[in-house]
Amino acid sequence: MTLVCCTLTDEFSVISGDTHVSNENGTSRTDRKIFKYDDMLIGGAGSGGIITVIPQLLGNYQKETAERHMQAVANIFKSSGEKVIESKYSQLLYVSKDKFGPFLGVVDTRGDHQILRKGHKQPFIIWKGIGEPDVELLKSCCSPKLMKNLNIDTAKKIHEDYITKVSRQTISVNDKVIHEELSYK
Repeated sequence: MTLVCCTLTDEFSVISGDTHVSNENGTSRTDRKIFKYDDMLIGGAGSGGIITVIPQLLGNYQKETAERHMQAVANIFKSSGEKVIESKYSQLLYVSKDKFGPFLGVVDTRGDHQILRKGHKQPFIIWKGIGEPDVELLKSCCSPKLMKNLNIDTAKKIHEDYITKVSRQTISVNDKVIHEELSYK
């Protein structure tokens, strides 16, 4: 398991994740589980196999199709009959922006999916993430002082503090944090 979280604003999006990967044989290793593809950020949590699946699923990704791509991936997983072995269950977090604004989407290996859009009047969304999210810990990382002038570096700091705090509570998340970002300016 891992923890992947994100922040959406009108100017940028940041996705962050730890690097803990659990293998099917019970061992673990560190590896990248978040990636940037043109105008989309994506991260995976769950089975260690998800990091090999992401490049395969995005091998022919075309810019400005993140939402359609996410739906197509959900359909692929859904057509498997939703018979995913629990140890192979995973989630993918998509982050992008289209003509309606920034959005995040979550797809799991059962084909379930959802999209959350940042409202026009919302200055930002900091999303607790997939994997091992903890809403109370995230709130503890979002001081009013940090939120007043939210920028890319501040978002990365919030994510890093959050993932580090979660890593102290579970062995399935480590404190080695990687960030990817999109700028919409």
